[in-house]
Amino acid sequence: MGVHVEPNRYFINPDKTLPAIKAHIWDFGGQDIQYSLHQYFLSDDAVYIMVTDGRSGKTRYGYWFHIINLLGRNSPVLVLLNRFKSQHTIIPFDRSKYSKIFHNLKIVDLGEIDLGNLDHHWRRFIDELASQLSHLNVVGMDVLKPWKSIREELDHIRKNK
Repeated sequence: MGVHVEPNRYFINPDKTLPAIKAHIWDFGGQDIQYSLHQYFLSDDAVYIMVTDGRSGKTRYGYWFHIINLLGRNSPVLVLLNRFKSQHTIIPFDRSKYSKIFHNLKIVDLGEIDLGNLDHHWRRFIDELASQLSHLNVVGMDVLKPWKSIREELDHIRKNK
């Protein structure tokens, strides 16, 4: 439980003349107990990835789209249905329903993926993620000079825990 951060992940910029895009991946988990934390981390300079359990039908799409719409206005949301290879039944995601309700969000239905077997669907996901990241306003912006030393010090502290 808790928030897990994977810092400094690089993605190939779709515009090959530009440098790679550095992103930080934050995993908030979907447990109800963590919902109160979301307000502190969601912003409009992010791409959101919603990985759902396609077999249970318990994903709270309405909640997630509402909170992202509220705190991360106009953000893209990539939806992946995690399907295990032994799974026969999957509850489809109704993108048109949620796009009508949350018209500010760019909801991208990436269909099914088996996260236990990263096949061609994984490459499609990574390409779409890189494309969405490349359109964020913060990509390519200069970072304030003091921020680099602050980030390095925080990384050093975290590594030496």
